[in-house]
Amino acid sequence: MEKFAALDLNGKDLAVGDWVRVVQAPVSIGSFPEETKTAFSNAIGRTFRIQSFNEIGWIELWFHDNPCLDSIWIEPFLVRRFRRYKLLKPTQNPEP
Repeated sequence: MEKFAALDLNGKDLAVGDWVRVVQAPVSIGSFPEETKTAFSNAIGRTFRIQSFNEIGWIELWFHDNPCLDSIWIEPFLVRRFRRYKLLKPTQNPEP
């Protein structure tokens, strides 16, 4: 199976920690179980933090801080990067 590029629908690169907005459900959603359809319906229009990428490039998004409660895997081109994750630099304390 071909690996998906880590690019959102506008071609912006994606990384773990970035915030994304789900803009569309997968085309194949019709064949999914009912609870999966509900999860994707609830995800559309909401923002999530990217938790990980799998071996084919899909994004893992958690609905809560606990992935056992609800999480989805989605193709990167079905989301829009909302905010880039930035590491905060330590503050420089002046010498006394």
